[in-house]
Amino acid sequence: MVLSPKPLKEFDKSKINFSDGTRYLLNSRKNTAIKIPSTVIKLLLKLNANIFLADTLITALHLRSFGHDDLIIKNWHESSYRMYAFPNSEPNQRFLKFMSTVFKSTSHELTENEVDTLIYFFARVPHGYALPDNLIHCHYELRHTIL
Repeated sequence: MVLSPKPLKEFDKSKINFSDGTRYLLNSRKNTAIKIPSTVIKLLLKLNANIFLADTLITALHLRSFGHDDLIIKNWHESSYRMYAFPNSEPNQRFLKFMSTVFKSTSHELTENEVDTLIYFFARVPHGYALPDNLIHCHYELRHTIL
């Protein structure tokens, strides 16, 4: 899949109405939020049916965020790859391969298009955003993963 480098829209957290039921990824350092599309929410709810799959998603996000030397790997639209598709860096390729391989081989609930939807969304999330605690039902030690 070729990904578009178009970044996700970031909102000022203080201007968001959280009572309307919309779910957001939050960046506490920048005090911003990114709306999670309803299609991604539906897929995350499917993943919650299996704690292994939820843990797999969190592990994949860890792989995207950290390289072998523990340097934070930023999202491609924050880097020098602005005019290109998702860069062919080792951390990004590990992220794509892990998400594709594990989800496609372990989940009979997710179609290939659904896996691609998850990969496409999370690949575009800038570094520093956290998943809401109550959105992914994973093991405690993985719950507070930072993208």
